[in-house]
Amino acid sequence: DCRNTRPSDNQEYWQKKRARNIKHDQDVTAMFKARGWTVLRIWECDLKKKNRSALVEKLDTIVNDEQRPFP
Repeated sequence: DCRNTRPSDNQEYWQKKRARNIKHDQDVTAMFKARGWTVLRIWECDLKKKNRSALVEKLDTIVNDEQRPFP
């Protein structure tokens, strides 16, 4: 999980904002899944060299899953 850092200033604001963002992501994911889509969020930190193999593995699993039809 890339999102481990939290600002030390105005913590209550950022906690609420993060909670809203998580809820929004869950709602959007549910909407697309209900339409038959596969949802994969790629965070900026996923693109770093040290995380590249894990990202490629995730993508490979999704792309090569013959059981999953493309929408």
